[in-house]
Amino acid sequence: MTSRESRMRRYAALERRMWQALIRWVTRRGPRDGFGYAGPVRPLLWAFVIVSAVETVAVHLILPWLAVRVVVDVLSVYGLLWMLGIVASYRVYPHRLTDDGIRIRHSLFADLTVPRAAIAEVRARRRLLAGSEMLQVEEHAAGRALSIPVSGQTNVEVVLREPTTVDDSSGPVTEVRCYADDPEGFLAAAQDQRRQAQQ
Repeated sequence: MTSRESRMRRYAALERRMWQALIRWVTRRGPRDGFGYAGPVRPLLWAFVIVSAVETVAVHLILPWLAVRVVVDVLSVYGLLWMLGIVASYRVYPHRLTDDGIRIRHSLFADLTVPRAAIAEVRARRRLLAGSEMLQVEEHAAGRALSIPVSGQTNVEVVLREPTTVDDSSGPVTEVRCYADDPEGFLAAAQDQRRQAQQ
């Protein structure tokens, strides 16, 4: 498969997930459990949606040529739906604790599961990250950490028993860091799940 075909497959998968998220959000078929992580970016996302909606109406009224107006309207509405799809994805794709382990997500762009058997400890600790990448890997004293930040920060750390691959592009890591709106609740649920598994 060429790099162009690979990119096209990724774009098609993103498109599919965006529409699925939007439909699940509108029809209220999102999960009832889970832990949200959109707190730091929610105001910005809604600001983009509102500005885009106002801009769509303004451009429609300004353009005098019908054919151009129709094309611009279609593109503007499509872009607005994409932004709403991203808002929806933060709602319908939360972090979840499952029988398989801890499923960590970030909107449409990251979805990985840390196997339950690989988890040594879950702790709450806030960290600020310098980069803007969706997935960041850094070396630290105990090995390699994979971070899935929201607005440049994480506040939950999942420590692994041994180097484990949880994302194909990142290789084996000894720690996975993510952001949760309620880190203490996330930590309590993870600890409760571990206690139940040990019984």
